[in-house]
Amino acid sequence: MLDKLEQSQLGKQVSSWLGKGKNLPITADQLRAALGNDQVQQLAMYFDFAMDKMLAVTAENLPDIVDKLSPNGKLQPLVVGYWLIALM
Repeated sequence: MLDKLEQSQLGKQVSSWLGKGKNLPITADQLRAALGNDQVQQLAMYFDFAMDKMLAVTAENLPDIVDKLSPNGKLQPLVVGYWLIALM
């Protein structure tokens, strides 16, 4: 997911989440544009959320989740349960 965000000109945001300092925000519209409707729909179905809620919750929480999962500037392996807890 982070690769797609970086390729969609959101590299500055992703870098801020991985680095030290303030995490730059991302909007639901930026997520939709970067990931595409198909991937957002798959995530929404997996978590049993409406697409708009999935985008809003992910946009709100993604910077902090990535920040916490990259204590040394490198993303640690993700656990789906962590995402589920963070999104609820």
